[in-house]
Amino acid sequence: MRDGTRTLTDDDLWALTEHVDVSAVLRAALAELRASGAAQPLGEPPDGDPVLLIADPLTGGKAELPAAAVRAIRQAGCAAAAAVDLLPPAVITAGVIGAAPDVWWHARVLCQALPAITHIAVTAAGPPPARLADHLDLAGVGLAVAADARTAAFGANLVVAAGPAALAPEGITAGAVLVEAVPHAYPPSLRGPDDLLADADLPHPFHLVPPRAGCHSPALDAFLAAALLASLP
Repeated sequence: MRDGTRTLTDDDLWALTEHVDVSAVLRAALAELRASGAAQPLGEPPDGDPVLLIADPLTGGKAELPAAAVRAIRQAGCAAAAAVDLLPPAVITAGVIGAAPDVWWHARVLCQALPAITHIAVTAAGPPPARLADHLDLAGVGLAVAADARTAAFGANLVVAAGPAALAPEGITAGAVLVEAVPHAYPPSLRGPDDLLADADLPHPFHLVPPRAGCHSPALDAFLAAALLASLP
């Protein structure tokens, strides 16, 4: 706490995401944005501040959250919500492409939203945060660190691009769902009409899902941060 403002860290956010269904919160937020007409075009939020300052429901003052972590959790939640809509209720193996710490947030939120995930591969150097490692272990989810995007996507029926994802169609499992957590993460070679590659001549047809309208609204970060703070005891 400084100057009446409570400061939360990345570790605090790891703890709070254990008590909040991030994808459900963002579904509700997106619905509210659409209803109010406040949804904004795709693109990075204009505010590049390193912290997000919002009203603190616990103290009545202000709370300061790490903006980059909130943004990563928001992107992960939007990607998870899209995956829930498209994946059948069957065993899921996932690949997450991007850099740390974003890929770790995606792993956390995906496993929360999709309990059918049995294995997840990420393109990140080094071990995961301790809280994530514990969660995956308790959930029985195997974790692998992949050397590149192609390795992370190999055999996966869900691939999430949290950053640039250099993939070719032949490296993707037939019927896989590819979700872009950030705009234009997948190369043009993966795109077709309406982002659906289902040509009979393609050896591996798959479904590519771009970010939903509104997923990059700055208002969404504040909505998510408020939900996380509200979960505090």
